[in-house]
Amino acid sequence: MKARTGRSREVDSDPSPIPGLDAETVLRATAGDRGALGDIYRALNPALVRFLGSLGVRDAEDVAGDVWADLARRMPRVEPDPVELRTLLFTIGRRRAIDARRRSERRPEWPVAELPVEAGRDALEAVDDRLAVLALLAQLPRAQAEVVALRFIVGMTPAEVGAVTGKREGAIRVMTMRALRRLRVLAEAEGLVSPDDVTDDPGETMVQP
Repeated sequence: MKARTGRSREVDSDPSPIPGLDAETVLRATAGDRGALGDIYRALNPALVRFLGSLGVRDAEDVAGDVWADLARRMPRVEPDPVELRTLLFTIGRRRAIDARRRSERRPEWPVAELPVEAGRDALEAVDDRLAVLALLAQLPRAQAEVVALRFIVGMTPAEVGAVTGKREGAIRVMTMRALRRLRVLAEAEGLVSPDDVTDDPGETMVQP
């Protein structure tokens, strides 16, 4: 449901799907409220840093700072929608990660990052060692690693991932299925999971506790 504000812009009054972030906060940030922008930062920056780290950005904290600087310049033109804001933030983050990779003369090392593996739908959940999870992601093609990171680290829907990467939702679903299948094979080959830990369908893989 939409509600009118003093700025004659519609704000969605329904609960936000993003914990700690609502449309009113986004609206205040677009009007220059630094406190509101700080609330947005606290809600989204941890996932942004993890996302950048999962793509092999060694100085993820510094790159994240550049991403937030870019976003701050765009805030006056941002719609008061938490999902759209998150999509914009991670689109900027993805581009910054690409730039960082291009500047690097060698394949970046994958850092030890705080990686909550809580998707509940792929073999990554059976891997307790977070460094091992990052090492598995490092073995995927870059495009697949991006999709897995956005889906299961950030928690985006396939449609949101498509908006960030510029791909259609159907393509995201196919890439996710192929990536999860590959991750399952890699995890089993390295002894990180056993065949009994996961179901036979890699597209709907469930991990036993």
